[in-house]
Amino acid sequence: MTNVHGQYYNFKSKFSSYTRYNFMGGLFLKNWIPPSQHENLKHFLLEYYKKQYQGKNVTIDVSSSTKQFFSPDGSFIWHLPFQLKVNGQITYPSNLNTSEFESLINITKPNGGNYKLEEPKNLIDSRYYFSFKVSHKVSPSVYPMFKNAIMATWLKKFPEWKNRTINISIGNQEEVVVNGMNRIKEKVKIFCYCRKTAWKLYYSLTVDGKKFFWSDVTDLNLSVLGQETKFKGPNGVGYSIVEYNSSTNVFSSKKMFSIYLNTYTATSDINKIRQKLKHLWQLKLKECRDLNLLVRCLKAVWKWDYALEINKTRQYREAVPILNINLIKTAIENLTSISGYKFVVLTSSSSYKQYSMHFPVYVSTKVSKNYFMEFKKQLVSAWNSSDTGWLNIKL
Repeated sequence: MTNVHGQYYNFKSKFSSYTRYNFMGGLFLKNWIPPSQHENLKHFLLEYYKKQYQGKNVTIDVSSSTKQFFSPDGSFIWHLPFQLKVNGQITYPSNLNTSEFESLINITKPNGGNYKLEEPKNLIDSRYYFSFKVSHKVSPSVYPMFKNAIMATWLKKFPEWKNRTINISIGNQEEVVVNGMNRIKEKVKIFCYCRKTAWKLYYSLTVDGKKFFWSDVTDLNLSVLGQETKFKGPNGVGYSIVEYNSSTNVFSSKKMFSIYLNTYTATSDINKIRQKLKHLWQLKLKECRDLNLLVRCLKAVWKWDYALEINKTRQYREAVPILNINLIKTAIENLTSISGYKFVVLTSSSSYKQYSMHFPVYVSTKVSKNYFMEFKKQLVSAWNSSDTGWLNIKL
């Protein structure tokens, strides 16, 4: 049996007997939780609830999978369900004291830092969100236009909704990477691809007060949606709805790792760096097999992104230990580019800004450093004179 999207239902449960979901407790965490950490969290849950039910037989069973939620600010929250039994009886867990439980958790994420809990208030199940991909990041100023476009497309799909109350709520945006692979070696399975990204825009759909799961109805026709989004953002650039076939590998940019170099990387130099990184990860993760690196050459100056695949599973950054930058420097700074210069690996900095966040101004002659402050002052004045309504503009 399949759902409206043609996906098969998979009936299975980790638990020895079925349990209503609302009889279960759950941990809401701000970071993705690798399955390897589930047993550790189970241990601390058991320790916490044994204090709550002293002198009683307490057992905890943790789900093998997590659910994704959205917080009010649009960030992703991961929910790990668990079942509590007291003296053999399934018991609905009392709410966790967040600060108390965090003080018990003695688990360090593989990439460093501790897990942080999120209060379950006002969280929204991600199953209530539909999504589509846009050519570039959507400015919040055009959210109303996107809402109208989405609504118009749904009405074309279901004309009978014309006299119903339809509400579209725009949610989070997420950058995704499109993996257009070029196979370098058939057996080793090392892939390289150049930058191609899109932005996944989430929204919820409510009709006459009923909020739909994304699995309740078939997808929108993206070609029709594209016809409804013939408008431009505040920078005068139009939006395109991006369509990919089922065989295209699209994944979250959160599964990309980065290094920073002092110079542009030529295509012919990519394989050298990829092989060095692959060797370093094999040393770091000694238990891994079939380690693949997928490389993305960014247009943004000198940032070099790559994805890490271990045992045919693409890894989140939170799931693996941090690769020591000194090891990266030692490996890559020994390389010589095709142009004869040495690569220098730079430390990541919050001061780095994406190239797309810079606004160009073209002038007839070079601006002297002596005039930088005056030039900056005049640019601020120009922005303040515009009709953006922005306050406290800084350059």
